[in-house]
Amino acid sequence: MYNTKTPQVKQLSPSLAEIENYLFAPSFGLCQLVYNNDPSINVNIANGIKNSVAYKNFVETMEEQNSTRSNENFLADDNNNINFDEEVEIPNFIKNLISRRCAASSIAKQAEAGQIIRITKLPKSMQNETILQYPIYVLLNKKVDETNDENIKLDSIWHGYLCVSETEYASSFDAVLQENNGNFDPEAAMVQTWNPIQVDINLAKDSNGNIQLSGQINTNAMNAIRSLAKDAIFNVQDNTIPSWLGKVAVRQTSEGFDVVTGSPLMKKNDPREIYQNMYFKVANEAIKPMTKIAISEYVAQQKNMQVSANSFIIKQIIKAFYLTAILQKVRRVEYAMADKNNADNKDDTHYDFVLDNIVKFALLRGNSDSINGSEIEITVIDNKPLKIIRIDDDGVEKEYIINANETQRFSFDDNDIKMIFITADNQKFEVSLQ
Repeated sequence: MYNTKTPQVKQLSPSLAEIENYLFAPSFGLCQLVYNNDPSINVNIANGIKNSVAYKNFVETMEEQNSTRSNENFLADDNNNINFDEEVEIPNFIKNLISRRCAASSIAKQAEAGQIIRITKLPKSMQNETILQYPIYVLLNKKVDETNDENIKLDSIWHGYLCVSETEYASSFDAVLQENNGNFDPEAAMVQTWNPIQVDINLAKDSNGNIQLSGQINTNAMNAIRSLAKDAIFNVQDNTIPSWLGKVAVRQTSEGFDVVTGSPLMKKNDPREIYQNMYFKVANEAIKPMTKIAISEYVAQQKNMQVSANSFIIKQIIKAFYLTAILQKVRRVEYAMADKNNADNKDDTHYDFVLDNIVKFALLRGNSDSINGSEIEITVIDNKPLKIIRIDDDGVEKEYIINANETQRFSFDDNDIKMIFITADNQKFEVSLQ
């Protein structure tokens, strides 16, 4: 618990206590789901929430409201005082926020520097332990080209900066975005250049494999933010600027870029120091573990699959599913007169690949670097049908329905660009064939 009662010259909005609750306490909506025994909430997560101070306060509030509403005339009295036909005018500032959010929201096939991505899901192995209550916004800076100890290329990791909405807490190294910087969601209006992070962009993808965006910053603004980040590393700032809580102004970085920032921290009793410690905790105890686990899941999936150079289609299936489903590699036949280890490493045609006990993929023929000439069998092992949409480079869609325990064979050539798998409970998996 942070000391949120530190004296301050100006009361900033939102308050430190409100920010702390937003970041670390169960939300009202989540408490309500647990209170109503919503089956979508994992039992372990629900039990943890029930032990929180926020949930206990929520229960007290609900019990108090229920007692006051026990009078049968309560609802009738309320209805008599409400004109349901009266139109309520939305304030202009809310209309503006809505329009800015809509303008900034989009999707992208590939990650690029300057995008503000919106992370809305956790790695699969974390989903039974915790819940991501709110989106995480990250301004992408550059791709991190790494290969791990097992020589597996990590091509989805990006370096970036956490983006937040609390602009009144801006310091010298917080870039407060302006309209001429590009489109951005108001929830991502401030870039914490003092809080760099690494993220797996797959955590920002929707069910169709598209990256969810909440803004796109132009090149000039991106260069200015990078320059400010360098100043943050070496603590380069103009000491002639007074500490002025809740205010921002245009200033220049050491490299001469114009950027809108807050003022330096005060030597003592500055609420922004507590604020920054909260977000350091978010970066180190939430985002960093998420990225680490996402990487480990990807590496484990790659090692488990032991994909040979002859199975491009299987590589694409793994790439599409590794963060959203469990894909297991199962031996199809045993070898009486063969080197088992060599078979494991070289030939995927001796294995089936089972997705979440829903569908089984059997590779019949493979190609080293394209879909051309590949052939697979798809068997539905669930007790419900599976819909498959196959799309070619002319945009022509062909739809297939495979019923429970049925098998269908698919052959591919260079004209095939995508397959979409839709389960009976509307789970959607998209596999790129290019």
